[in-house]
Amino acid sequence: MKPNTPRPLPISPSSATPSAQALRAPQVASTTSRTSLSGRAPNGLSYPSSRTRGFNQQRRPSDLNSHNRAPVFDYSTGITVMLIHSKVSSLLRAELLTSRYLRFLTASGASAIVNILLRIELSRSMAYNPSVALAYVFSTLLAFVFNRIFVFSAQGRASHIQLARFFVVNIIGLIQTLVLSNVLSRLFSAVTHLPLQLNETLAHAFALSTLAITSFFLHKNFTFSNFAKTPDSSDLLKPTKRPLNVDLLVAAALVCTWTILASVVHPLGNFALNDDWSYARSVQVLLEQHRVYMDGWTTATFYFQALLGALFCLPTGFSFSALRVSTIVMGGFGIIGLYFLLKQVAGRRDWAAYGAAALMLNPIYFQNSFNFMTDVPYSVLATFACLFFARAFATRACRDELIGFLFLGAASLIRQITLPIALAYGLVVLWRTKLSWQNLVRAFWPAAGVQILLTAYNLFIIKLGIELPLADAKQRQMSFYVSKLGYTEFVHQMLVKIYIVFVYLSVSLLPLTIVISSAVCVRCLKTARERSMRKTLGPITLLAVTFLVSLSINDNCLRFLGNNLYSTMVLGPCDMGANCGLIYPRINPASWLPDFAWNSIFALIVTVTFGLLSAGATVALLRPDPKENSYVRSAAFSLVALISTLIPFALFNVFDRYVIPLVPMFGILLTAAGGLLLSNEYSQSNARQVLLSRTVSLSILMIYGVVAVGGTHDYLAWNRTRWSAISDLMERKHVTPADIEGGFAVTGWNLYVTNTEVRNRYNQQFYGPGRFSMPTASYVIGLDHRTNALGTCVRPHQGGEVKLASYPISGWLLDPRLEIAVFERCHDGGG
Repeated sequence: MKPNTPRPLPISPSSATPSAQALRAPQVASTTSRTSLSGRAPNGLSYPSSRTRGFNQQRRPSDLNSHNRAPVFDYSTGITVMLIHSKVSSLLRAELLTSRYLRFLTASGASAIVNILLRIELSRSMAYNPSVALAYVFSTLLAFVFNRIFVFSAQGRASHIQLARFFVVNIIGLIQTLVLSNVLSRLFSAVTHLPLQLNETLAHAFALSTLAITSFFLHKNFTFSNFAKTPDSSDLLKPTKRPLNVDLLVAAALVCTWTILASVVHPLGNFALNDDWSYARSVQVLLEQHRVYMDGWTTATFYFQALLGALFCLPTGFSFSALRVSTIVMGGFGIIGLYFLLKQVAGRRDWAAYGAAALMLNPIYFQNSFNFMTDVPYSVLATFACLFFARAFATRACRDELIGFLFLGAASLIRQITLPIALAYGLVVLWRTKLSWQNLVRAFWPAAGVQILLTAYNLFIIKLGIELPLADAKQRQMSFYVSKLGYTEFVHQMLVKIYIVFVYLSVSLLPLTIVISSAVCVRCLKTARERSMRKTLGPITLLAVTFLVSLSINDNCLRFLGNNLYSTMVLGPCDMGANCGLIYPRINPASWLPDFAWNSIFALIVTVTFGLLSAGATVALLRPDPKENSYVRSAAFSLVALISTLIPFALFNVFDRYVIPLVPMFGILLTAAGGLLLSNEYSQSNARQVLLSRTVSLSILMIYGVVAVGGTHDYLAWNRTRWSAISDLMERKHVTPADIEGGFAVTGWNLYVTNTEVRNRYNQQFYGPGRFSMPTASYVIGLDHRTNALGTCVRPHQGGEVKLASYPISGWLLDPRLEIAVFERCHDGGG
């Protein structure tokens, strides 16, 4: 024995205390088990071996007691592990196999996609690391909004506390991902002997899969938890905080999404698009010469939009980029306005969100938000006018009526078609009240104010000496079609245009229609037992007849209105001088199905929409007090405004962008019909059970988004490339604008004011073919395939054009072989 080892003190039996006497028996029993050096007891259970303490160290009483309890402890540990495993597995099944977890994954995936796309866009203007950090912060905020609205309850703690906890959970998730990725990567490398990159990928994927589970539970039980506590006397004395307005959160989410999509499209560029060169010149003169000016090509009032464009140009000076940003901002306000409008009419937040999302991702609305045309700004102001008029129906407050009139007056200074909205409001107000002079004044003073404002504007234009040679263009156009077609065929074509506009409106708000129709169908199925087959036979027959009639019309008359959206799903008008027919997408969805299948799909959409509207109209007519029902008043207002606006449109040539101002009013009609068909007892939780309809609606919104974002990006890309080619041609070869046929927008911006011949051809040949061509120009800007080498002579039967230069187009959806080419006309037919 080593000298440093302390000897155990001997305990005599006579001097032992009662506790020592009690411990002596177990100590003797333990000495018999020390003979086994393996640390195994006679019953086969393990206990701490005496080697770990040293043979000469005496055991303490606590050690002896723990040794005696060892077998019981091991049995209870096994049972506890089994119970924990059962509880955890049942908890995971109960929490992860739910629609909430699916919504959580969808929100997280959408935020991750936004993070990647925003980082790519920000990398163009800043370094990599700052762009990653900024994109991470923005996507985290967006993920917080998505989770608070669509996944977890919006009630509970204050929003700033939840936001702080959300960032804490994300930081924990980042640390968890880093640790697990490194540990698993080393483990996989030691076990599998796979390549290092594959091991790191597998480890990262496994770490992210665990993060998708742990972050869900942390957000549920920590970030968005709602601990209820019993208030005491001190809590009752504290001031209560107002609950967070969920509508503002939804509006913020819509604005964030709109901003991201706008940045992804890359809208900047100092070039004209479509007709906005005429509107831009008015802003340029207003900024530089401080006077009101109109070049005569457009006939819209436009004055309010000119002031708005000048306001956006003040910081940096006149540019098409600043004007385009003004329209983008107005487009974002239009989405918010439609959300609050539908929320005011229907009182259902989910319907309003789907309607606003459908407008935001509408390809026609989206594409026209990236030029300086009047369609989107007018639609935005008209939407806010309808919003406050709808509030006036409910509150009867003069303040709402006045604000609605101010928005309508501002819209009148962009376009002259606001009078139907004011008349519709007056008719509904008069219908609700008794006929008297006082009620007549109260009902129609907004219409009278709009008419006085338009008359004053016309007098103002005449006093300034501004000539509008195309002021009577619509009347001349109608006379031209009547003399060409005859009255009978003209009326037939007008009805066909109205039907096509109805198809456009139905497709534009199809996600909203599906959500409302599914809720109505669920309600009808719940009450189907109380209804006889005889009562349901009539609606079924009506829907079948509607489908057959719509299918017959589609086979003969259905067509795209053109100007922005075409059958090849290409956005934007092609107004270049040559080969516009070459614009073709990489994938053409129109070629996936035969024409009969597409006509059947459109007929089904029309049938569902018409069935919803007709069912709502039937319920409204059967109500004993339709005047006092808010849904009936809103539906009557939108129906009168739609009809009175649509009939003048149908008299003339209709473009698809003319449908944009009608979308908010059609949304009012749909939500009012849905509100009439669903009673007040029908709760929102029942509507959320219709998972299939919401999945279909979200899928349609994604398709709309791909077409809208990709098509608008490509439209801006090839226009940007065209104007770059024109600038190079003018700088390198010193070519004048009169010697270049670059297309409608190029010639209009460069020559409409300065060249009398071009001006007369634009104005006089308003209906003739080739009115925007430049036959005397030596150079032509157009489209061509990359397979055609420089020096190739194209279109020899028209005199021939030699390809001088080519500029690639950085498009997403367009045919990758397309490029902008500069051609030189050769009149000898060769090259």
